[in-house]
Amino acid sequence: MAPRQRFLLIAVLAMVAIGISAKVALTPPWLGLDLSPHTNPGGLEVTAIHPDSPNANAVSIGDVLVALEAADGRRIELAGNLVMEEPDLLRYHELNLFMQRQTALDRTLREGGGYFITASGERLPAAATRTPWHQLFRGFALHTFYGLIALAVAVGIWAFRPRSAATRLYALSGVATMVNTLTLAIYGDREFVLSGELFGVVAAVNHLATLMVNASLVSLFWVYPRPLARAPVPTLLILTAVVMWILSELQVGDSAQLTVYLPVVVGYLLGLAFAAAQWIASRGRPLERAALKWCVLAIFLGSVLLMGLIMIPPAFGYPPVVPLLFGFGAYLILYLGIAAGLVRYRLFDIERWWFKTWLWFAGGLMVLVLDAVLIMGAGLTSAYALTLSLAIAGWLYFPLRQWLWDRFGQRTGISLNEALQELVDKLFSASTEAEVRRAWPDLLRMTFKPLSLKMQDVSGPHQAVEVSDDGALMDMPPLAGDCQRASLEFASGGARLFTKEDIRVANLLYDLTGKALQALQARDAGAAKERSRIMRDLHDDLGARLLSLVYVAETDSVREVARSALADLHGLVDTASGQPVHLVDVANACEGEVRQRLNDSGIELEWQGGSDLPDQHLSARAATNIARIVREAISNTIKHSGADRVQVVWRIQGGQLTVRVQDNGSFDMSAGMGDGHGLKTMQVRARDLGGSVEWRTDPGEGFEIELQMPAS
Repeated sequence: MAPRQRFLLIAVLAMVAIGISAKVALTPPWLGLDLSPHTNPGGLEVTAIHPDSPNANAVSIGDVLVALEAADGRRIELAGNLVMEEPDLLRYHELNLFMQRQTALDRTLREGGGYFITASGERLPAAATRTPWHQLFRGFALHTFYGLIALAVAVGIWAFRPRSAATRLYALSGVATMVNTLTLAIYGDREFVLSGELFGVVAAVNHLATLMVNASLVSLFWVYPRPLARAPVPTLLILTAVVMWILSELQVGDSAQLTVYLPVVVGYLLGLAFAAAQWIASRGRPLERAALKWCVLAIFLGSVLLMGLIMIPPAFGYPPVVPLLFGFGAYLILYLGIAAGLVRYRLFDIERWWFKTWLWFAGGLMVLVLDAVLIMGAGLTSAYALTLSLAIAGWLYFPLRQWLWDRFGQRTGISLNEALQELVDKLFSASTEAEVRRAWPDLLRMTFKPLSLKMQDVSGPHQAVEVSDDGALMDMPPLAGDCQRASLEFASGGARLFTKEDIRVANLLYDLTGKALQALQARDAGAAKERSRIMRDLHDDLGARLLSLVYVAETDSVREVARSALADLHGLVDTASGQPVHLVDVANACEGEVRQRLNDSGIELEWQGGSDLPDQHLSARAATNIARIVREAISNTIKHSGADRVQVVWRIQGGQLTVRVQDNGSFDMSAGMGDGHGLKTMQVRARDLGGSVEWRTDPGEGFEIELQMPAS
């Protein structure tokens, strides 16, 4: 199942569980009285009477009820512990008596009610009705809210990482918390009576859920952020929880203090020990340590409140510090803290799309709520109410409903038309193969909207689109000339799995992208062939004429111009060939040309570093630009400086290639020589290489030009 399908299924099951629990909570007989224990004399004191109570005219506030007398004369003592929120704090013999009284009271009130016996000896008629539904808006609703928060956060994380041991344990804790709060809502929020048989079953389920919450959260720190060892500690802890639950149901010991509350306290201490071990194991891994700190803060802060207020006192024979209804609010800190950690530290490797799923679910829930409200409104008998409902539906509700679906809904269809348009706009208009390859992952994201897309190296042949057996993953073969395949996880943002239709569309996109690459390769091959023909003609025809001009020139200036033109032509041909050139060969070629030109001009040359350069390659374009920069620098020296000595230094240091040309002439920058076309051209060529050219002149030290560029 896709993540959102898992999430939706759990949500539906949770709604069913809440509905069943609500039905069970409404089955006990209802007196409409608020009762509290009374010590002297023993019994139950009436502290409040609901306006719709069936006993409103018979019982008064302040009455102390000590017994209920059945129609057949049986007398059932009303002990103060009958209104305890958590009767498992009683010793087992007291608990069994408690359950017997609950059963007897339930049967008596259902059969007709009988009479209340007050402390003063009065006999007051007792009446009971079915529990009204508005009673669910008290403690039952709040307990259910706690459980829903825990379930939604924990199972929502598991839905996107179902194979992780950490998320499975966390999901188990959320399910157990939901069960715990629902069962507690049934018997903890009862008014007075709940059948002993039903009470026993619900309390047993509550005990098992309590032990499972503890075992799963403690086990979580054994496996997260990383497993502490290969020992099956989580399995052992869960089995231990089951064994302790069985012992509690067999009533081993004196009370549940030994089999339920004490194991929870021990588990809490064990969890602290596991967290400390994880802290040591995460040394040197700051991200894991940050996630661990957040988990410890959220889980143990919520647990400290829950344990300190609810669990620890009964483990030592004392009642809870606060009512269970408020103590279980610590669940909000525990699970909402984890949700906050998802934003800050990506706990459990969950991405931000986890919250998008929440928005999607909330949007759908809002639509259902609005539907229910409209149905209830339309069901009114008044004609005006019906007219008003229709008007609201047409003018407000339906536009709002459509906006909600557009805002939060998730399209699950494949946007093939958009993908084909993307191919036309980007792939076939690309000028290079690199642009096509860069656009390929974006095309896949736009078409399938996966939760994640990763580019992975492949070693063997991988020529077909493949979808995993469970439909969660789809692997795309590498494009021609690539060694990386695209791996997509869950389609439509986690709303669905990959299908056969996805394979068909993926193959179509792959074939079209391959055709785009072939078209670019054919275009580049044709351009290269034509460029080679042009360069060959230039070399054979124009090169021969320039060489002849060098030998037949009558003056040195003409010969120099012809030689420079011939060198430029050779550089142009080399650049067009695209073949890499050794750096040493570039320096040697420059030295030969520079030495001949300076000899012809009567200038002495000092050449440093050319033969000491490392054996590495330069692109043909880089070699040509370096040679032209050096040539232009020598031309400036010959034409403008009046120097009789030139020093050329080649050096590589810190990954930078430096070429410096310095003469001993006089160069008047104030005369505008620094703004000449040749110097600007050198700067343009240097920027083309990712470097720069600087020039400087000092009185008596000549003119210096320095090229700096990346050496590789």
